[in-house]
Amino acid sequence: MIRKDGLLFIEEAIIDDRNMPAPSIGIRRLQTPQRPLFPIKHTIYEPRGIISSDYTHFIDREGTVFAYRKTRLATLRYHRIKGYEKLGVASRIWLCGFKMPLLIPRPPPADVSYAGVLYDGDTPLMHYCYTKWEEPTTVRKI
Repeated sequence: MIRKDGLLFIEEAIIDDRNMPAPSIGIRRLQTPQRPLFPIKHTIYEPRGIISSDYTHFIDREGTVFAYRKTRLATLRYHRIKGYEKLGVASRIWLCGFKMPLLIPRPPPADVSYAGVLYDGDTPLMHYCYTKWEEPTTVRKI
């Protein structure tokens, strides 16, 4: 990646044009007359998306490029879903073995019964995935 004169290039295509007066990379990409634009194929909305990605380089909505390298191991344990509650822009999910609900971006799919939770030792870090049945405990590199 090369940044020159307010433009961010990769493979001779433009990712971002900081010369455009807009607060986010998406709006700047729509406004820029520069071509060709490098295709951005995936959008990640939450930290879980970065952890589960195979990529190591990312760009945030302001256009800042950063690298994320998986360096630690976390335990993935599965818990039965007791219920969920839809909120305005998120949901709460109650799991067996948890005293408090977890905040998730959207309700779980109707056909799942278990939620995978990443742990650092005995401390739950975040919701990771859903499954229809209980899976064995495993580890994930995060």
